[in-house]
Amino acid sequence: MALRWTKTMHFRVVLSILVFSNAKLFTEATLYTRGSKCTKGAKCVSNLGTRIGHRLLRRINNRLPFSSIQKLSNGVQREAFTCAEAGSQEVVRPKGLTPLIETQAISVDDLNKVSDGTGIYAILDESETIRYIGLTKKIATTITLHIRDQPQKTKFIKAAELGSDSALEDLQNAWRIWVQESIEILGSVPDGNMKGNKEWTIKKAPSKPELKLTPGKGLEDLNVDMTSLLKTVVKDHKVVAFIKGTRLEPACGFSYSIVNDLSRVSHDFEVVNVLDELHNPGVRDAIKELSDWPTIPQLYVNGEFVGGSDIVTEMASNGELRDLMLK
Repeated sequence: MALRWTKTMHFRVVLSILVFSNAKLFTEATLYTRGSKCTKGAKCVSNLGTRIGHRLLRRINNRLPFSSIQKLSNGVQREAFTCAEAGSQEVVRPKGLTPLIETQAISVDDLNKVSDGTGIYAILDESETIRYIGLTKKIATTITLHIRDQPQKTKFIKAAELGSDSALEDLQNAWRIWVQESIEILGSVPDGNMKGNKEWTIKKAPSKPELKLTPGKGLEDLNVDMTSLLKTVVKDHKVVAFIKGTRLEPACGFSYSIVNDLSRVSHDFEVVNVLDELHNPGVRDAIKELSDWPTIPQLYVNGEFVGGSDIVTEMASNGELRDLMLK
């Protein structure tokens, strides 16, 4: 009896071919956002003009190792999926976007050379292999957070600034283009952009409690003068910030700034709330005498006074703060 070739068998063969030829599919792929449809005239890899074809496309998308676009600071997030085009309009390269392979790799030690503007970036490891490609509204700040969370894998970076007035579509197109170019370089998607890989998601700061210098009875708890106690505190803890308010709720803009700068480098620092007179009686005045500095907040690293908010912000921008905290 002759075997009858059915439509179901046809689509099973198509699915098998596509699943086992991901590399070729990715090389030809153009990325779209979930909810959008293929451009008029485009031919989806599974769309043979039937409902079955579109259901097959969704099944294939679930199997493809493509990461979603990184969540932007304004909360916009879009899933990426693939669609092979046939005769439709290609992704438009934003003006001035340098090809990934031609973009200079910069050591993380020279991060001060990277702009903090809106754009795309690639993270490279020690062998200069591309590990992740992302997009952000603050390139240098985002890379600093990757260095904090993935120090062993973040050794070099490539970045392309598009300008703060760039449309979201231009930013996404630039990201798509660099991802496609990385596939041509690596032969596959960077592992950090693989579907389900969350190691490059920026980690939130843990809710570490503030240091309390006394049990909570105010001046009655002090057996030594506060200046001597503060000397012990800054000696026993590598990084200590004396601020107004708490780590999660700073009570002034300068205190917020110094906590933010420190958090971008490391979560491993201590906070003393100078407004807490029950647990830290007299600290607000005593710390000024110890450092001979008239304002709060103040930062101490390795027992030495570093400076106030303005100095710390400047050190954070040129990379000195990271070097000081991590050495």
